[in-house]
Amino acid sequence: MPRQSIVLACADSVFLSEMRSAIEKNFEAEIIELIDNKNRLWDCLKEMRPSVLCISTDLLDSIGQVAQIRKLAKRSKLIIWGEDNTTLAVDAMYLGADYYTLNGENISFFLEKLQMITGLRRKSHSVWASKLDGFLRDQFTNPSLKLSTLCDHFGISSSYATRLFREHIGMSFHKYLSFYRVEEAKRHLADTKDRVYEIADKCGFTNSNHLIRVFFKFTNMSPDQYRKSLEKTDWLAYNLSDHSMKLNSSQHLMRPNSLQKRIFRYDNSSVTGFAAKDVFKCAK
Repeated sequence: MPRQSIVLACADSVFLSEMRSAIEKNFEAEIIELIDNKNRLWDCLKEMRPSVLCISTDLLDSIGQVAQIRKLAKRSKLIIWGEDNTTLAVDAMYLGADYYTLNGENISFFLEKLQMITGLRRKSHSVWASKLDGFLRDQFTNPSLKLSTLCDHFGISSSYATRLFREHIGMSFHKYLSFYRVEEAKRHLADTKDRVYEIADKCGFTNSNHLIRVFFKFTNMSPDQYRKSLEKTDWLAYNLSDHSMKLNSSQHLMRPNSLQKRIFRYDNSSVTGFAAKDVFKCAK
């Protein structure tokens, strides 16, 4: 089923904003317009053909306007929401509404009804995990980045975000953040002559000591040792905690999911099928 397009119309702009956030957070849907003005409502009906049209009675001069809306939005699923009034509900349905529901004072109740009426698909956990991964990949060089930053950005709880990282990405938020920063530090060590404190600043570490401490935890060597090792060897084995791994193309690698694929680069070859969670389960 393709993503459904939704237009929400209500005189309460605050409620509209909250509703938009809740729908985009929970469902595979696109809110293409928020309308809190009567004139804009009629312009929108002439311009747009949304999959779902949700209109509050506070934007209608009378319930009789439902018939006009039905003519303009022939292919849209029309939902009218208003007060608990049996007469209004019957009239709205008679005039062409697909459904009449109570005022959305309780957003959870309204979302439940919306899903039942339209068949909206709920977002899967993997979709959210992909969103968190993409945001972290774009923002990891920010030294003040925290789990709360992601939660505030996407409007999800810290407990849910924590579960997404552990179950779908394979490690905690802090370990995954460090992973990105260490990988970027390795790139700078290999490709530039930047000093350690300069690399720390570019990769999101608070200072050079922070970089050295985290870098050693993941590679079992200091940044300087890592840089020197690149000059002396044809390839670099990854050392995590007390576990040393030496990979070659003939070894069997576990098939990872899309979020766990990571490329481990060597001077003469690359290994592209190693699951990140299997690397980091070795790290303390």
